[in-house]
Amino acid sequence: MTEEINPLTHLSDYDSEEEETEGSNQTASRPSNKCSKKQKSTHVPKKIKTLEKIHKYKSWVWKWWEPVLLDNGNTGAECLVQMTLTNKILPHNETKQVQLSHQSLVDWFIADSMLLKLVQSEMFKKFLHDLDPGFIVPDVKLIKKIIHSAYNYTLPLIVQYIEDHAIS
Repeated sequence: MTEEINPLTHLSDYDSEEEETEGSNQTASRPSNKCSKKQKSTHVPKKIKTLEKIHKYKSWVWKWWEPVLLDNGNTGAECLVQMTLTNKILPHNETKQVQLSHQSLVDWFIADSMLLKLVQSEMFKKFLHDLDPGFIVPDVKLIKKIIHSAYNYTLPLIVQYIEDHAIS
């Protein structure tokens, strides 16, 4: 009678069982992880070996994670794709960041139909400074220029869309 192998059990555990039970008539059972309570409380689990691919994993998750067996008998997963260059988010260069900030501010003004007079308010400037001390509030001329360029870019697209989708 053959024993069914659990894909989450380390293969070396089965090898050691066979050696112990070869001479006896006992059937092999899963090894017990016996250790004293003192060892369990101070023991830090670490990876001992990547699991063999005995079982075909069907979930989409296993495209990005590999199952592993920890030395305390628990199973875990190891990420297959990790950032290799750095472990932080790389910011835009300074000019690109200023351009994106100005565009976000103008988008906010347009979406909420805000008055351009708000840009000149000292409390508004203080509010933006509290959010981002490096942000320089654009003047009204720059905001009008950004709105005008957005209008000139969007108008031909809207006209083309209406011509393509108009039913008459």
